[in-house]
Amino acid sequence: MSEPIFTTGQLARKFKLTLRALRFYESQGLLRPERDNGRRYFGLQDADRLSIIVEAKKLGFTLSEIRQMIAEDGLKPTLRLSHEKCLKQMGHLKRKIGEIKDALTELRSRRAAMAGAIWTIEGRQFTHCNCAYGCPCQFNAPPTYDNCQAVVAVQIDKGHHRDTQLDDLKFVAVFSWPDAIHEGHGESFVVIDERASAAQREALARIISGQDTEPGATLFQVFSRTIEKAHDPIYGRIEFEVDVEARKARLVVDGVIAARGEPIVSPVTGKEHRARFDVLHGFEHSSAEAGRGWANVSGPMRFELADSHAHFVNVHIGGIGIIP
Repeated sequence: MSEPIFTTGQLARKFKLTLRALRFYESQGLLRPERDNGRRYFGLQDADRLSIIVEAKKLGFTLSEIRQMIAEDGLKPTLRLSHEKCLKQMGHLKRKIGEIKDALTELRSRRAAMAGAIWTIEGRQFTHCNCAYGCPCQFNAPPTYDNCQAVVAVQIDKGHHRDTQLDDLKFVAVFSWPDAIHEGHGESFVVIDERASAAQREALARIISGQDTEPGATLFQVFSRTIEKAHDPIYGRIEFEVDVEARKARLVVDGVIAARGEPIVSPVTGKEHRARFDVLHGFEHSSAEAGRGWANVSGPMRFELADSHAHFVNVHIGGIGIIP
């Protein structure tokens, strides 16, 4: 080295490293200082090498890989070459990260396909409860009137449970809790489409009762953990029409349920008021149209709902939860 310009302390300060770190890199043959009267001096080559080492370490390269990087420059790295190499390696690393992300996405898709293969439902849903418009429960707040009562109707456009097809079937679930849902002691009953075969009835009963579903993944699985009394299912004719975009629904099960959903109307202008809410990482839906509803329940449980919260959803769920 013809022009020693850095002492050990100066080089350590320049790269914000400890003296111990410099001695370690020297012991690994990555730095080659000259000695004069017992003192070590480092030149531009050592500074350039250290620049490569520091940048490469930030990118996660091993010492073996860094040694190879330096060797490929014929042991004559320059700042320009080190920066070019780091940029090149950074581009390579970004591509690798992209490949890893793609692989993770594929793995998640396969996992969803495997778990969702147990059951999936794609269709439309009308949910009506006793809370004020918007329903504070959607925002993890206490219910409007302390207790919770709800009617959930689903039109399955496409669905299956294992090998059993569920296309074009309907079901209704009715719930009641004396306090907030999470406090439990709930009561429920379900109405399953009378057109369903024995296999389809069993499949829907399992889905609605939260079976074959990951914990916390769907509304039905979550609600099932809060139910203290579940009445026997009813098999009947379900008249159910729902238009999510228009925020309208009509539900009739003779002698059991009569309900309807409508858009919210502004008390000032008298015009329809449209509001939508999104729920990230939820268990019922990712997006819902808000509305209002009326219901008269006279089956195993009896209650009335009048001009209270309702929401309308394009639903796509399975054993793993909401399917994007």
